[in-house]
Amino acid sequence: MKPLANIPKSTLVYTFLVFILAAYAAVRILNLAQAVQKVKSTADTTSYVRISQEPVFGNKFLAGSRPFIFPLVLKLFGNNPETVAWGQGILSILSWGLLAVGVAYSLHILFLKFAAFGLILLFSLYRYIIGWDSVLLTESLSLSFMALFLAGWFWLIKEWHWRKVIFILIVGLLWAFARDTNAWVLLMVALFLLLLLGLRVIDRKYLALSIA
Repeated sequence: MKPLANIPKSTLVYTFLVFILAAYAAVRILNLAQAVQKVKSTADTTSYVRISQEPVFGNKFLAGSRPFIFPLVLKLFGNNPETVAWGQGILSILSWGLLAVGVAYSLHILFLKFAAFGLILLFSLYRYIIGWDSVLLTESLSLSFMALFLAGWFWLIKEWHWRKVIFILIVGLLWAFARDTNAWVLLMVALFLLLLLGLRVIDRKYLALSIA
């Protein structure tokens, strides 16, 4: 075996971050295993369940009174509350983990990498984030897609590539139709990009994101 002193510093850093991420995932899964035993529903849940029973390409599904992403999740998981809660929880773990990795990757100072990585994971353990995983509403999915959306931007800012743009657009679409208020946030992001383009602060290629 190599002496610890001979192992590159970057390898030690990434190994430690992977260990933290694995411990974080284990804590989340243990919490989720208890939470799914008491899945919560509200009066609004009934309307989502009703929409989920409509044909996927029907008007009542795609253009109903509620955004279609959560009804689609209900349909995919057969309207099984525990399975839906597990799906929401796993997506939340992956999303917040990717956001922590994306922010840490975008920083250059080692201390800031660790601080940002740890703080984001710690923040995602807040009860008003993990508490939604076992509730049959749009909040858990909306928070997860928001984390993925932010992670995509940190990934794109580091280095421009069209596959990153496609990732942001796909996540943005899912986020917009997870909760109707999210669409207004995306509209403000688009207008802000146009403002930065007008001031020549960012490159013209960001116009594609704004238009999309």
